[in-house]
Amino acid sequence: MKYILSIFLITLSTLAFAQQNGSIVGALTDKGYNNEPLPFANVIIKDTSIGTTSDFDGLYALENVAPGTYIIQFSFVGYETVELEATVIADEVTTINVPMNTSAAALDEVIITTTTKRESEVALLLEQKKATTQKQSIGAAELARKGVSDAAGAVAKISGVSKQEGGGNVYVRGLGDRYLNTTYNGLSLPSNDIEKKNMDLDLFSSDVIQNVSVSKTYAADFYGDFAAGNVNILSKDYSGKGFLDVNLGTVINTRAIGQDFVKSEGTSYFGYYNRYDNNPFAVVLSHGVDPEAAGSPIGINGTISGGKSFDIGEESRFSTFFTASFENGFEYLEGQEVDFTIVEKKRFPNVERYNYNTTTTAMANFIYKVNSDHKISFNSLFINSANDEVGYFGTKGLGTNRDAILDTDKGFYQMNVQFEQDMIYVNQLIGSHDLSEKLTFDWGIGYNAVDARQPDRKRISIERFDLELDNDPNTNASFFSNIDFDNQRYFQDIRDEEWSSRLNFEYEATEKLKFNVGFNGRTKERSFR
Repeated sequence: MKYILSIFLITLSTLAFAQQNGSIVGALTDKGYNNEPLPFANVIIKDTSIGTTSDFDGLYALENVAPGTYIIQFSFVGYETVELEATVIADEVTTINVPMNTSAAALDEVIITTTTKRESEVALLLEQKKATTQKQSIGAAELARKGVSDAAGAVAKISGVSKQEGGGNVYVRGLGDRYLNTTYNGLSLPSNDIEKKNMDLDLFSSDVIQNVSVSKTYAADFYGDFAAGNVNILSKDYSGKGFLDVNLGTVINTRAIGQDFVKSEGTSYFGYYNRYDNNPFAVVLSHGVDPEAAGSPIGINGTISGGKSFDIGEESRFSTFFTASFENGFEYLEGQEVDFTIVEKKRFPNVERYNYNTTTTAMANFIYKVNSDHKISFNSLFINSANDEVGYFGTKGLGTNRDAILDTDKGFYQMNVQFEQDMIYVNQLIGSHDLSEKLTFDWGIGYNAVDARQPDRKRISIERFDLELDNDPNTNASFFSNIDFDNQRYFQDIRDEEWSSRLNFEYEATEKLKFNVGFNGRTKERSFR
């Protein structure tokens, strides 16, 4: 009881002491600049170690200050230091708002050269605050903190943007693919799906992203088909002394472990088809339709990144950055499926799907900074996305097909084997030039190519498959041949080539008024065989 009473008295004394203190709060503004908030200024109680800094909105607070009269000192680089007397009263908040003037002291010329890292939250907030267009951005630092692994997940963190479940499509204000534009460093991106306008953003791993911004209103530097929004991915670069980073990991899907996993015949572990150089007719004649064993269904992932900068003379610098990553995954699904349009067409009570997917990403960035006013960069990006799926439908002979010829109530079976590969190449040359204090010139040219391939897609359709399961050698299943597509081997090779360019002159009349004159253009050619 004695110890409990002592603790109670100590706690009571502490509370009583805390309640006798007061606080000093207020806002710091720039008097010479329309009383805009002044962030990160120093606020200290003179001749003490008590102090703080103003936040992004210019607000500050000195908490738990003992009653008394103090001299409060407000200071910031380039501004006149202000000292004011403040009286702190117990249990009260003293408010002191201070407009600060720039310093008129004569100084020798000082040239400070800085590089803004547009991946931190503070840097992006400052850029957004000064921007003349409405946009929201999320940088690499925030992506890492929130555990976001790709660009699709990044834009989903921005208000007004949603992501399609199970895919990389995004919607801005409820409007989808046809109303959006996707750009990479301000230049147009090709689509990995020939039936869509934009690329799936989940193909962009966070390893290649410096920041992702979403603009929901039109701006002068957007393409003319802008409707709902523009998503721009800014590639990562590096300007330090050098680094090398290697990461390796493994992924196990408990649904896939223990299954005799299968994949398309002729495809590789890294998501490539090994017979592109062969004539499709030769492939059909020399290779069967059955899938092959895929080995142990254990996924891996790995990333290697590095960069280095080289100083050239007093003002110039050459910087390099590269990153490469690979990941794969195995998925096994078992259940039932129904093909239903206006009426039920097919029903399969027993379905098995084996899905193997890979994504390979490689990016290299080279930047030559001539001086503080002129910079030229070259960026090259390669993405290989492959999906290999084997599906067995009606494995126990219970599948039905409304259009079956022999029996519409049982025995319908299908096997689908499909390998899809999208190889994306993006190459860009970009320049930025400060022609004067108020006039800047930016330009860029890009070449993009997409190879969308489906080599040797197979479909086998069988009627009375139940007869293959009754152990009677006198009964046999039959091929279903209602239309040609019921039994097929199909080869597709589509190539898109696109050239894009932009140039823009920007004149800054005032801090809040800018004029832009420029050009955006692109041309695309598609070949199919």
